[in-house]
Amino acid sequence: MMVLTLFNENLAKYFLMSLEQSQPELIALAKRLGESLLANNYLLATAESCTGGGLAYAITAVPGSSSWFDRTVVSYSNDAKKDLLGVSQATLDSEGAVSAVTAIEMAEGLLERSPADITVAITGIAGPDGGTPDKRKLDSGIDTRSSKRTFPWGPSFWGPRAR
Repeated sequence: MMVLTLFNENLAKYFLMSLEQSQPELIALAKRLGESLLANNYLLATAESCTGGGLAYAITAVPGSSSWFDRTVVSYSNDAKKDLLGVSQATLDSEGAVSAVTAIEMAEGLLERSPADITVAITGIAGPDGGTPDKRKLDSGIDTRSSKRTFPWGPSFWGPRAR
């Protein structure tokens, strides 16, 4: 699935840009992803934290996305991450809500709780408040999981996000 790899690698770039800059490009990328998912009969779901549904907005802006996009879970709070996605309290205590491990658990939890073949999870600190010396404001993490294929990467991105 070359397009999924392209989507995964480029997703971080769009979240490094401002929403005004990235939204048209993200919608175009979502359209390409949708064409590939549809051609392979795959269904996508997303778990979003700091983006607050922004990825799902871009996906649902694509006509016909309902044939390849199942759902999004906006899990802004730790309780939502636990209740809706199965992120463990132990992970939240040891790694925090903004971590590679949390992004992985979000993606895996959604994969278990939905009919989706592929899940994308995004977590981060959007600012302007929050952050620690180890986790700066605007840091974010993205992870992709699939029931159809094991991807050779873990979290595809970890780093600063645009304001």
